[in-house]
Amino acid sequence: MLSVDAAPADCSTSGQCLTYDALGRMVEKRVGATYTQIVYDATGRKFAVMSGQTLQKAWVPLPGGGTAIYTLSGLAYYRHSDHWNHQLCLQRSGPLGELHLSKRGVHQPEL
Repeated sequence: MLSVDAAPADCSTSGQCLTYDALGRMVEKRVGATYTQIVYDATGRKFAVMSGQTLQKAWVPLPGGGTAIYTLSGLAYYRHSDHWNHQLCLQRSGPLGELHLSKRGVHQPEL
C-alpha cells in the first residue's frame, strides 16, 4: 500500500489522510481519529465501506443488474436502473415495514 504522507499529522491541514493500493484506489481514509476502509470486489468495483470490522455500507451486485444495499442494520434497499438510467429504489419503510418504490436520478455511491 502507498500512503499520501508517511507522517499522519502532515497528511493535510484539515487532518485528512488517504491511503491508496498499488492500483491507485483509495483503500483507507482517516479524518481526525476516525478510520474508514474501502473494500473492492474482484472486478475492481467498490463493494463496501468499513470502519474496522464494522460494516458502514455495502453494494452487492445482483443478477439482472440490480444492487442490494446493506448497512450496519442489514438490508437497506434494492436499487435497479431503468432504461433512462434512473435509479429505482425498493425499500422498507413505515412502522409495519411496507415496501416503498422511489425513483431517483443517477446516483454514485459516496464514501
